[in-house]
Amino acid sequence: MPAIVDVKAERKLNLKFSRTKVFNFLTNSENIGKLFPKIESKTKLGEEVWRLKFKSVVVSGVNHEIEFVIDITHDKTSNIKWSPKEGSNTNSKVLIVWVVSENGISDSIVTLELRGRYEVPVPRLMQRLAETVIKDEVNDHLNTAIEQLNLTTFG
Repeated sequence: MPAIVDVKAERKLNLKFSRTKVFNFLTNSENIGKLFPKIESKTKLGEEVWRLKFKSVVVSGVNHEIEFVIDITHDKTSNIKWSPKEGSNTNSKVLIVWVVSENGISDSIVTLELRGRYEVPVPRLMQRLAETVIKDEVNDHLNTAIEQLNLTTFG
């Protein structure tokens, strides 16, 4: 029986770029790999549907690849949602919501929220360790995405 790991996390970032520039960057699905450099493969399955497979996590006997399918939607102004695609045969279901808001005339605030459920095939005795490993890995992915976003020049 696999370990089921639920993760909720949120990050915020102030940027010295307009909401429009940041929003346009985040709605361009080609930029996914720039934000998440640990993605091993990104496969387009539909108009804005992507299968993301991350590099394997190997820690203390836990070897796991995070893989999920997302459907990217947005409201044209400030909200971008990466929703889990129903019926996808993956080991993770992840919802990522980006909210880009104005902060003064030329600055913006980005809020990144993640809710995910990850299935990790480990023996029962290793389920607690698997939970710690997955939560640490997901938090590392989010921290990296925020760092990468902060380094972006939004040309």
